[in-house]
Amino acid sequence: MLSEGTRTVAAIARLTRVSTTTVRDVRSGRRAVAPVPADAEWPTWLELPRRRCPKCGVPSRIPPNRDACFTCQIRQSEQRRIYDLEGSADDLALKLKPEDAARFAEVRHSIAEK
Repeated sequence: MLSEGTRTVAAIARLTRVSTTTVRDVRSGRRAVAPVPADAEWPTWLELPRRRCPKCGVPSRIPPNRDACFTCQIRQSEQRRIYDLEGSADDLALKLKPEDAARFAEVRHSIAEK
């Protein structure tokens, strides 16, 4: 595009979401252009094979780099969040006055219940 004169450096930078310096470096040869894989190399969600989730047993499409279905991953992150909220002020190494520590525990407990 740049060598054809159809686009400016700034226009290419906006299109590719990189800096103008990067576009100039590629043009001058100081930076190599990374090869972009063909679309066939990027499987879409529906192209993933269906298999049973090892945690819940539901047939679903699980990416190769994951060990559970999307629903189980969400549940696990929610459980982690709730577990993190069940700690005390001592777990966080906070130095609070007794009345502040009581309020902290109360607020933290109400958040964990939600």
